[in-house]
Amino acid sequence: MNQFRKNELSAYNFRIFLKEKFVELKLINKKYSFRAFAFSLKADPSTLQKILNGSRPLGPKTIRSFGQKLGLESSEIAKYIEAHKIRRNVGTSLKIDLLTAEYRILDENDVELIKQIESYAILELLEIEDFSLNANDVSSALQIDLEFSEYLIELLKSHNWIKYDSNSKKWKSALGQTTTDPLCEKTKDARIMLMKSILNKSLHSYLSIPREYRSHYARTFAIDRRLLNQYIEKVRAFTTELEKWIVEHSQEPNEVYQIQFGMYPISYFYKNSEKKEA
Repeated sequence: MNQFRKNELSAYNFRIFLKEKFVELKLINKKYSFRAFAFSLKADPSTLQKILNGSRPLGPKTIRSFGQKLGLESSEIAKYIEAHKIRRNVGTSLKIDLLTAEYRILDENDVELIKQIESYAILELLEIEDFSLNANDVSSALQIDLEFSEYLIELLKSHNWIKYDSNSKKWKSALGQTTTDPLCEKTKDARIMLMKSILNKSLHSYLSIPREYRSHYARTFAIDRRLLNQYIEKVRAFTTELEKWIVEHSQEPNEVYQIQFGMYPISYFYKNSEKKEA
């Protein structure tokens, strides 16, 4: 039934293909817009954005239509369709659920909030029943300066990351799932700053928080680099599944935790071997 070997499965991800194709066209012509890309596919821009983010289903008919418009051979389109079906069957493709239903694109206007881990921490604090959104409580909960707490609260309100619910008479997160434009340098830099702050928080907790209240796990192992995309997709599927499980089993949340996973090379033997063969 398979038209390709299992280690080729991850290479035929049509969502990734579409994203890479847009980036490729953008590099050729910096003025090329996402709207123009959608027009070339005869798709509505907002619908295409949801397809790329995984918040809208991607079916065989759409893959075939887009593939033909992008000049793919029928045999290549068939492989993309089969790979998509296999991923859905084994549960490694994003599905519409509470965690992935809607994505909001963060742009350069959100940079000041994106780069602060405290921004996301405040959003989660709002899930705690007894928490009140004020500078004193934020400062105490996150152990940050009072003025900085006030600054972040005002930013969250003015950028519509939070909204006031008149029924519960509480502030709630209005952000949902997010993504950023990989071609925007400002949001890219903000993400780098965010990652630095996350790593600093991780090190601080490792050094200062008792072991029974934290978990730091790291494992070093040899992999087949040719299957790297497949490994990464499994990590993504696992984290999505874990996030969903945590949300469903946190009926009465009372603390905010950070979870992070990293998979990255610490050796370059394979890369160097490729150079020698060349």
